[in-house]
Amino acid sequence: MIKYIIIPIFVLLFILVIDINIYKRSLYFKVSQVNYFYFRFHMGYYGECLTFRILSKIKKGKVLTNLVIPNGDKCTEIDLLLLHPTGIFVVESKNYSGNIYGDEDSRNWVKSYDDGKSYKFYNPIWQNNMHIRCLNALLKDKYYGNFYNIIAFSKRCEIKEVNHSKEVFVVNRYKLKKTIKKLIRKNKNVLNQKEIEELFHFLIKYRELNYENNSLHYEFKYQGILKK
Repeated sequence: MIKYIIIPIFVLLFILVIDINIYKRSLYFKVSQVNYFYFRFHMGYYGECLTFRILSKIKKGKVLTNLVIPNGDKCTEIDLLLLHPTGIFVVESKNYSGNIYGDEDSRNWVKSYDDGKSYKFYNPIWQNNMHIRCLNALLKDKYYGNFYNIIAFSKRCEIKEVNHSKEVFVVNRYKLKKTIKKLIRKNKNVLNQKEIEELFHFLIKYRELNYENNSLHYEFKYQGILKK
């Protein structure tokens, strides 16, 4: 009787070990250093990983994720960045489900479900605008005007009615690559590969899970800013 319990447990553990090893060899883990169990069981991190995989397929680009950027005496967290010759694509990942309604000028948006339930969430355009302002300040206005504000919802969302300006892009994740490629074709290069590499190595020290290894960690931890 015991063997019928032990054998399935060993099989599951074997599968888990293989899955962890595959994950730790992935580009997403190398860049983000996100714990496997966060990736597998946290909807937000899982959605970011799916978005990361799409961005990493953009030629000549480099991707960063989970950057904690100073914002005065606080900080803000950027989900994903694509550094590309045509500019810096700042992507806010929303791994939601349901129907999405919102307006660029409204503080809150709504996600609703077929059972009649609905929930408010903070305007992601405003949220990402703040990310861009903080990043621009960190980079000392050097790349002002070369940022793209992109909100990427999961394929489980239906973007029902969202009003926004032409400077902002609100799309489902499966349309993200097409949207970025269209922007790349329309715009001139503003960064060379050396600048992209320098930006990547400068910004990666702001990776959320890298703070244990740099002095910023102590300042942010003292202020109670880092995630619990």
